[in-house]
Amino acid sequence: MKKCMSCVVLAVVFLMTISFSLLSQDAEKQIVFLNNIRGSVYQVENAAGGNIALYLGKEDILMVDTGTDPDDAPKIEAALAGLTDKPVKMVVNTHWHRDHVSGNVFWAGKGATIIGHEKLTGRLSKKIKMDFFGRESEPLPKAGWPTVPFEKEKIIDTGEGKIRLFHVQAGHTDGDCIVHFQKENVIHVGDLYFNGLYPYIGVSSGGSIGGMISALTHVMKLIDDDTIVIPGHGPLSNKAGLKKYVDMLSTIQNRVSKLLREGKTLEEIQAVKPTKEYDADWGVAWMNGDEFTHLVVMSLSGN
Repeated sequence: MKKCMSCVVLAVVFLMTISFSLLSQDAEKQIVFLNNIRGSVYQVENAAGGNIALYLGKEDILMVDTGTDPDDAPKIEAALAGLTDKPVKMVVNTHWHRDHVSGNVFWAGKGATIIGHEKLTGRLSKKIKMDFFGRESEPLPKAGWPTVPFEKEKIIDTGEGKIRLFHVQAGHTDGDCIVHFQKENVIHVGDLYFNGLYPYIGVSSGGSIGGMISALTHVMKLIDDDTIVIPGHGPLSNKAGLKKYVDMLSTIQNRVSKLLREGKTLEEIQAVKPTKEYDADWGVAWMNGDEFTHLVVMSLSGN
């Protein structure tokens, strides 16, 4: 298939972008700070890459994802020192993409245990061709690989509440980990959810739009209207926001599937504009409707 001319630019944005609300700022000048979401759960603000969450326990700290820029890790450490003297003992990765794991080596060097789905090490330990972007992702140094893998579920008992790590099925990638802070009623779904953005679908590493929809449909059965949903990118959300996102994905998937069954080419499908009523809300910041249509076609056709 003919690639969009902007795919190379998208690759740079995907791997090196800062948080959705800070795309226009210089990451080196940012001051990292912590925002209390609810109870013991905090979010790191102004760090580069995917959304980072923290659980500040009485004995130690659990971190979810570590961002794009390794230089942000000491800034996070300094911000934490203003709240607690407890160490970061566990790091949970929601998936293998470099905008979520690039601080792993720093935190492992500080004594943190890296936890992730069993597919994670295989993805982090070798080059992965990212077909949509037309480039490869380099391996992560071994020090940043997980030492505690799990297949379906892992429960972490903090002594104050339970944190459930679980994998539903291949969605954004084949090794997605969802993190449910059960006492706080907060859930981090990683890049299964891009709030306010068309999502990247990791077709090259087992992801699919159908898998994303199915995984999030399962998540919606576990949460209620008061649940705080942390997306992989974009602002905090809730069940209603997540449903709106899943409905958007489902509608586009159904439209593109129908056009593929009719034998339409990528260019013919893009000409129909299957994303048109969603583009103003989801297709502005980094991936437009035609580019997302291209990605959905790749997902559904396997090409």
